[in-house]
Amino acid sequence: MARQKASVKPKNFVRLRNKKLANGNKSLYLDIYRDGVRSYEFLKMYLVPENNNITTRQQNENTLQAAEVIRSERQNTIVKGQAGITDTSAKNKLLLMDWLKIYRAKLEKRQYKDISHVDNLMRILAGYKPAAVARLTSIDKGFAKGFIDYLKHDYVSYKGNKRLQNSTIVDYVRTFSVAINAAIKDGYKIINPFKLLSSDEKVKQPDSHREYLSQEELLKLMITPCRRDDIGKAYLFACFSGLRISDIRALRWKNIIVEDGQFFAMLFMQKTGKELKIPLPDKAMEIIPIRGNDEDEVFSLPSNPTVEDNLKKWAEAAGINKYLTFHTARHITFSYPLKTRYLQKLPA
Repeated sequence: MARQKASVKPKNFVRLRNKKLANGNKSLYLDIYRDGVRSYEFLKMYLVPENNNITTRQQNENTLQAAEVIRSERQNTIVKGQAGITDTSAKNKLLLMDWLKIYRAKLEKRQYKDISHVDNLMRILAGYKPAAVARLTSIDKGFAKGFIDYLKHDYVSYKGNKRLQNSTIVDYVRTFSVAINAAIKDGYKIINPFKLLSSDEKVKQPDSHREYLSQEELLKLMITPCRRDDIGKAYLFACFSGLRISDIRALRWKNIIVEDGQFFAMLFMQKTGKELKIPLPDKAMEIIPIRGNDEDEVFSLPSNPTVEDNLKKWAEAAGINKYLTFHTARHITFSYPLKTRYLQKLPA
């Protein structure tokens, strides 16, 4: 009886490793050994200390998954090259979820600040069954319609008891559509299925009645403790500075400068794509935390659902019957100077 040949496991040319940095983060890189020559490719992707934080742990898991996708691509390229194989259909075989991991890694390399939008999209797609096995090049109009239907009728929030609002569905669809456009720009031969939807099939942004805070309501917030002090201070900072939440998330200590006694925020505005020098009023600087290292975030905010939940409870505690968002913070008219005594009542 002929003995079957044992399958030969391909040699591992590329290994994923990490290097600990002075700030406690770990820099991920590829250790590539081929034809007796060792080289390294630093991915500009980082693992951060978790400190028993669930959000940070999930962030690290997403980063590792994206890095592993890149490692696997490099490995396959070398193996196919040694075998003399040119796989012209490789892009056609890429799974949608793997593309999203690659896309996320690209955004992280560019230090994109709203990367949590992609994380949330991947988390939601994990519950949409067709997405688990769908190839990037196979998603079509039916897939897009099914995904929207899933968001409208089947998906519930992380608390398990709340349907998504139309405005939230619009945000998820927009993030998905942008990710597909990025794939098209990267050379994948696909058509964005969301652009094939008719007007009736698309999710419409509801006409919103935007809430505005009065000065009196702002003062009520200032003397009412927020359950999350970091969120409360970031919100009040937005009230006085006029910055969007995306720009507050992007704010690093190196962006805060002072000239002739006046403080400024030097920011690349995510929405407009322009670099601006924004004056910061004294009241904003009274709220700002103690200065850290240049690369540290001024305000390290949690996920948007956590921010929104805390703002809601803060408004209720202050006796304000309005739906607070960071956009609300940017629309307050000051007819007279706010008294410092209110700021002194804020937690240190």
